[in-house]
Amino acid sequence: MEYMHFESGSGNEPSWFSKGNEWANLNKHEEAIFSYDKELMQNPKHIDAWNNKGNSLSKLGMFEDAVFCYDKVLENSPGHIQAMYNKAYALTHINRYTESIFYYDKVLENNPMDTETMYNKGFSLSALDKYGDAFNCYSKIVGINPTHINAWYNIGYTLMKLGRNTEAIDGIEKALSLSPLDSGTWFLKARVLENLERFDEALDCLERVIELNPRYQNALEMEVRILKKNK
Repeated sequence: MEYMHFESGSGNEPSWFSKGNEWANLNKHEEAIFSYDKELMQNPKHIDAWNNKGNSLSKLGMFEDAVFCYDKVLENSPGHIQAMYNKAYALTHINRYTESIFYYDKVLENNPMDTETMYNKGFSLSALDKYGDAFNCYSKIVGINPTHINAWYNIGYTLMKLGRNTEAIDGIEKALSLSPLDSGTWFLKARVLENLERFDEALDCLERVIELNPRYQNALEMEVRILKKNK
């Protein structure tokens, strides 16, 4: 998934905020957080400092703390689109998928053509086993951007989860036409072909997976399973 949005401010920031941004740009997020905290001691309503502190916390995997920061932004600026997106992204990482979808929808109200947000919403829907709704998200994405490889992959995946395996092949083939060396997509195709009991074709896909990634353990195990079925 794509990551968070940092705010640069107006260009007249106090020095601690500027230092925080400099540290963040260097991926020194602990130092960035220290600087943002210094800024927030001086200006507790500095929404860009709260937003960027949240992003640095997310980069460190501290998603609960990041959500707190984004809430501070939204308390002071309820329509802050980037904080909504960033909060949704953090929520997905603490398995609060229903809440994340709420905020992704808020972002999409502002920009219905935002494929990054649509994609992440689809991820959250899939995590909730809402594969039909996730499929709809991915279908909208490829309607806007027909070369979105991950969306085509997920069209195949969600159709497989819905039991629509024959249709799933079409989405997977589209993903492979855009990225023919992706071992994960070849493995997904093998899974769908196994579901369709097209075992010889599934084995051909698995050979391609192992050729691309000889240590792909799931593919090696699946190959053994199918060979037993296909005796």
